[in-house]
Order: sequence, then structure tokens, then C-alpha cells
Amino acid sequence: MGSTLTEIKYVSLAVVDFVSEKKIAIETISISQDACDLSGAWLLEVDDREVIKNILTGKLIISLSADDNLKIIDGSLSVRTVSISSFLSDAKTEVSIANKLFESYVERNKREYAEYMGVKPLERKLLPKVIKKNLTPPEFSAWPDKVDLTNPAGELQQLGKLGKIQGTPSDMEKVLGASRLIQTLINMWKSDESERLNRVYVLGDDADSTILPKSWLKSLPL
Repeated sequence: MGSTLTEIKYVSLAVVDFVSEKKIAIETISISQDACDLSGAWLLEVDDREVIKNILTGKLIISLSADDNLKIIDGSLSVRTVSISSFLSDAKTEVSIANKLFESYVERNKREYAEYMGVKPLERKLLPKVIKKNLTPPEFSAWPDKVDLTNPAGELQQLGKLGKIQGTPSDMEKVLGASRLIQTLINMWKSDESERLNRVYVLGDDADSTILPKSWLKSLPL
């Protein structure tokens, strides 16, 4: 399953907000290896079930309302919902693993260099040369412990981004803000993956890269 996840090169995500009992707001996000784009937004009547299902088909879904509301439209849609908490958990876990890899590599290099320098100079010439490496620690994103998608303006400001875009219709404000917030987090993930993979000590299975956290990719429809 792990290797299959690394082969996924494109994912479409839908952010859904039940504005009222009668209206639903949706924005879609397209994620590829090289980009993360806001790709479309709609404000629809909840009764437009076929239109809504066509938009959401094949996409991962983040619901800003209760997941039960999705069952009103199509019970199977709720199966593909993903949470921002699992995204953050995966991101922080990957940072922790990468930092440990770095620390282990530095310690191993120090040990091997000390052992090499401990050999008499004449005998040392017969050994493979060991160089003491002064590596810069990796710089990863400062991941928050939690993110409130129902307050995207405040969360975006915490991340140094514009909280609100003037002129946004009130019914679309939350879904458009949440989508920009998710886009920001996905770009942080991409930046961390790039930083991690550019390191000389990341080899083998550790060099696997995914365009989204694995917990989300596992929710994709087969």
C-alpha cells in the first residue's frame, strides 16, 4: 500500500459547507506534484443532488459541517471525508522522523570520523577517507497543534496570510477561506517534503514522497 501511495500524482479535494438547510457551498482544490490550485467554487441548492454528486465524485472531502449532512445527498460521500487533524498529525510525524534521521546521521559521522582519526596516520592512509561533515539542520514548517477550519480568517492570519478577501459573498466566505487555509497547509507539506528529500542522508524507503499525507491518500476511492 505504501509504494502505491507514492505513485499517486494527482488528487482532487472538495471543501464543503452547508450554509443552511437549503444551500451548500463547495470549493475544489487540485493537487499535483508541482502545484496546489483552487480550481472551482459553487453555491448550490441542497436539492441539486445530481449536480453536487457530480462535483464531489472521485474527490476527497473536507466538510465544515456535520458529516451527517453529506448523507442527505449521498451516503457514500461521507466515506471519503478527511480531517485536518490527521493531516497535522502526519505532517508533525514526518518532521519528527526526518529530524531523527538527521541527528542519527550526524552522530554516526562524528563516531566514524573519531574512529578514523584514532588510527595512526600511516595506517590511516590504507583506509577509506572519512570527512567530518558540518551539515545544516533541516528547516521544516512550524506546524500548529490544531487548526480551526470554521475560523479560517483567524488561522490564516496566524500563518502570516491574508485573513479575508474583500467582496467575498457572505455565503461563500467560510468555504473560500477554509480552502485557502487548506491550500496553505498543503503547500507547507510540499515544502517539507522537498526539504526532506534534498538531504543526502535520506535514502531507501525513507526517500519515499507523497503529494499529501498518507492518511488522506488512503481515503481515496479505489
